Amino acid sequence: MARSHMAKFTERYRMKDKENMELAITVEDPLFLTKPFTFVGNLKKTNDKQIGTWDCDAAVAAKELYDTLKNRYPDDKAGEQYFPEK
Repeated sequence: MARSHMAKFTERYRMKDKENMELAITVEDPLFLTKPFTFVGNLKKTNDKQIGTWDCDAAVAAKELYDTLKNRYPDDKAGEQYFPEK
């Protein structure tokens, strides 16, 4: 998502039960957005190794989103670049 130097990100974590957590990220940016944008995803507890790298790289962040959260928009084909075999 395009953003300016005025962007503010707020992350909210909520345990839904012992195995599931909800993550809500709200972006506020008076230069790019007319109102706050909130993205909500559900994360399930796992014993798998962490896939995140914490880099401030847009491509890395996008890959992490497509690796972690189910795509809610069937017409969004952006994730295909990360999974060419699918």
